[in-house]
Amino acid sequence: MTNVLRVSVGRACLSATSFAGGPFGVIRVGKWQGAAYTTDKGAFSHCSAEARFDKGLVLILAENANRSWIIGAADTESTAR
Repeated sequence: MTNVLRVSVGRACLSATSFAGGPFGVIRVGKWQGAAYTTDKGAFSHCSAEARFDKGLVLILAENANRSWIIGAADTESTAR
């Protein structure tokens, strides 16, 4: 699986649009952008943010309703091997 595909799959998992509403409270600070999401009943589901850096590095942070954190990194510019 290529790194670009991994990032896309990761974003799909984090945004969880199949069971969440939003984005709500969209933020943009420097290189960071993110938002909060809710369940179909309007309860907080999770929030996530990502930052894109030079040479394809992407850092992703998320926190769910249980206060569990997800931290991910991806390289979008490397080639598949």
